[in-house]
Amino acid sequence: MMAVRGLVFVLAGVPCMAAAQSSQSRWQTEVRIDALSARGTAYHAGAGANATMGTYARLALLGGTGARRLRGRWASSGRVESLVRVHVDPLRQFRWGAYVGGGAALMFDEGARTRARAVVIVGYEGPATDSGWIAGIEAGIGGGLRVAVAARRARDTGR
Repeated sequence: MMAVRGLVFVLAGVPCMAAAQSSQSRWQTEVRIDALSARGTAYHAGAGANATMGTYARLALLGGTGARRLRGRWASSGRVESLVRVHVDPLRQFRWGAYVGGGAALMFDEGARTRARAVVIVGYEGPATDSGWIAGIEAGIGGGLRVAVAARRARDTGR
């Protein structure tokens, strides 16, 4: 229960942090496909947004929904997450850029108890496309092993 209260506290502070950013920063939207493997395997389609927290860090609020195989049957599944990603190359000086991150997730599965989990990720982003998107891949732990493919809107001033 303490983890749920902590996540609510973090999510409640996001509008204040976003308002305190400089005029050049903006929210960056993203879409993603995640696979999570613990006692059962879950597949989630998700979306979210992140805002800059200085030059290197990004605060991301993400959600996903899909299905998880539990006790021999498929059940509806979902999650909400609050993550901080720290970029090694935030200004896109190189074509490819790595990042590490962590945060918290609330996991929801039909027929199972809601769970709060710590999340740790590593990721890699490519160059911006002509249409203004940046593709990335992630791997980590949190609610099981996880891998993801993401596409984020490119920022004018960096990753």
